Amino acid sequence: MLSQYQEKYANQSVSDHRVDSSDDEGQLPPKGLRSPTPPQRKTTVYAINDQTYRFELKGDAVWSAALDVLMRNYNLTTVDHKSGVITTEWDSFFLNEKVYRNKISIRISRRSWNKIDLAIVNNVEMLRDGSKDSLNSVWLPSDDKGNEVNRIIQNMALLLHQPPPVLAPGTSIAKDIDPAGSP
Repeated sequence: MLSQYQEKYANQSVSDHRVDSSDDEGQLPPKGLRSPTPPQRKTTVYAINDQTYRFELKGDAVWSAALDVLMRNYNLTTVDHKSGVITTEWDSFFLNEKVYRNKISIRISRRSWNKIDLAIVNNVEMLRDGSKDSLNSVWLPSDDKGNEVNRIIQNMALLLHQPPPVLAPGTSIAKDIDPAGSP
């Protein structure tokens, strides 16, 4: 017995088929009812919390993307594929007339064959007194003013050819910082 689809199209040539955006009669909907943009791809990278992101992809691809993104901007100190751990050296930078340093730590763990959790921590510290001698100065904990974690996740999604990630609530992709201190 033929399925409904097979019965409908059994006697039509390939050129008679209207695949996407046709109704049951084979006619296109009126122009005003057509979608102006193609349907969006399902998000495959999203925040579980402010330090954990889930990738609905295979683990080796996520591991490679993390290495590629971090190696472009940091010196790596730990790369252990078996445990899923990647860490960077301290990286100093100057922002809004203050000296900061940060260190990234990542742990990649498999949840299922196509679900990977990536826990990421950006340890940021600010030099207390602004002296040039950072070896004998005091570093104080600071916030991630440049949204570095979000930049890393965004770049990983781009490398993996995925739609933009869903970031943790209250965060955004790295942006310019107002010198007065307000976002």
